[in-house]
Amino acid sequence: MNRARQFTEREYQREIEPTFRKIFQCTASFGEMFTSNMVARAILFPVFPQLTLLEFQALSYAARAGGDPCAYLSLLDRIDDMNYVQHWQVSLESGEEYSNLKTANSVLENALYSPDGKWGIRLTLQRFAVVGGSLAFIETLFNQLSSSVEMHTLSFLAAYKVDPNYFGGDIGWLDGFLSELYGHEKSQALLSVAGLLS
Repeated sequence: MNRARQFTEREYQREIEPTFRKIFQCTASFGEMFTSNMVARAILFPVFPQLTLLEFQALSYAARAGGDPCAYLSLLDRIDDMNYVQHWQVSLESGEEYSNLKTANSVLENALYSPDGKWGIRLTLQRFAVVGGSLAFIETLFNQLSSSVEMHTLSFLAAYKVDPNYFGGDIGWLDGFLSELYGHEKSQALLSVAGLLS
């Protein structure tokens, strides 16, 4: 059985955190998530805190097309212990190492991201993920999922319309959230299509 390389919080801070900070601006689910390095962004919905094998394979294909043979995985809800393992390096060649981490990343918010800071995906407990990277990375990912950015976003908005409290925000929050991902004009267009603008 293949095992992912483990990192304690101390090792993460020394070896990996600078890469994390190239991609992610904060660890909050609903704040400004990405740095300006992530020029293309999208919502994946529905997605659980652990990707399915098909989702992992799609992500892996897009990442390997950009030259990454592996990815980092970091828990975002961390235990306050510098010696506790909360970060891993997983191979993108197969989903075995990733799926073997099921107990850790299936119940806590986590992020998978490029060791070179080229892309990242944040998986939330609210059944959605946000992904950032180059336009080519995003296009390849959604092609591999046989889907589209718009389809995933409209599915997310339909779920929001049914239960906005589940996602923890009002329509003003939602517009800001979508604007960060897609820009204000596209955010307004998506909200209109979803019937969320009055």
